[in-house]
Amino acid sequence: MKKLLFILVLFIPSVLFSHDSSKLVNQAIVCEEKNNNFKSMYGFKFIDDESVQILIKNSDTVDVLTDNILKYNKTKEIIYIIGLDENSMINYGFNIFRENLNVWAFNVTALEPFFEGNQCQVFYETPKEFKSFFKSIFRDEIKSSIKIKKI
Repeated sequence: MKKLLFILVLFIPSVLFSHDSSKLVNQAIVCEEKNNNFKSMYGFKFIDDESVQILIKNSDTVDVLTDNILKYNKTKEIIYIIGLDENSMINYGFNIFRENLNVWAFNVTALEPFFEGNQCQVFYETPKEFKSFFKSIFRDEIKSSIKIKKI
C-alpha cells in the first residue's frame, strides 16, 4: 500500500505539471492590422515549451515573409517572447497578455502597445508547416468563425 501511495504521489504532480507546460504547444496567435489598403500581420506559433516561431507579413512587401524563432517564458498572466542579439543580450520582444490577447512590443528603448486584443485571435492545433497556414490567413482564405480571445 505504501508503494502504491508513493507511486501515486510521484505520478500525479508530473501529469499536472506536464499538462500546464505543454498548454501552448501547437497553438498560434495571429494579430492583424488593416489601415485602408495596408495590411500587417504577425503570427506567433508555439513550437515547444521554449521556442516560438514568429512570422511577419505586410501588404506593401508582398513577397517578403519574415520568419524568426525566438525563446519564450510564460506565467499565468503573460507570455514573454524574447529576441536576443549575437551577444545574447535582449534586443526586442513581445509581451502577450493571456486574458485579453493585448500585445506589447519592446526594444532596448521602449515598451509600448502593439496590438489590441480585438486584433488577435488564437488558433488551436495549427499545422506543422505554419508558413503556408499563415499565408492563407493573410490572403483571407482561412477565417475563424469563433474568435478565441484567451490563451
